[in-house]
Amino acid sequence: MSMRNTFLTIGKLLYEDKELLRLLHYPPENKGKGIKNPLDPLLKDIEQFDYDWKIRDELIVTKYKDDDLVEKAICRINVYPGQRISTGHNYTLASQDLIVDVFCHSNFDKDLRLLGISDRLNDILIGNRIAGVTKFKYERGGRLEAPNGYTGYRHFYSFEASKK
Repeated sequence: MSMRNTFLTIGKLLYEDKELLRLLHYPPENKGKGIKNPLDPLLKDIEQFDYDWKIRDELIVTKYKDDDLVEKAICRINVYPGQRISTGHNYTLASQDLIVDVFCHSNFDKDLRLLGISDRLNDILIGNRIAGVTKFKYERGGRLEAPNGYTGYRHFYSFEASKK
């Protein structure tokens, strides 16, 4: 599978994950203000009202982008390819990194949203054969510099992909 098709497949998987989209979109629960838990089944799934994908396009970006966050109070993930290295043992395979940056505005800190989004990403990706030849592995993660008012975390995943 080509790099383009591989990353289109990964993007589609994330764009269609209802739980991930709820965690990225809905604010934290606040019983005093009548705001439900983002995972409450009474809340609409994002695809029920995001017909033009405008919300999903703002929440899931397929490149590094944070310059517009200072004007917003949202959660966002950036998903993009990282290093690609020949495996050496098979000329048709390459080890491909997937980088996922998670940004959460401080308004979402009340329920440790960044960690919830990270947990959901791990559930979706780790140990699954999504694209390429092998299952996704978690390589590492760490704090990421983020715009003022945000917390950021960068995750590195890897899998073997076909060079063709």
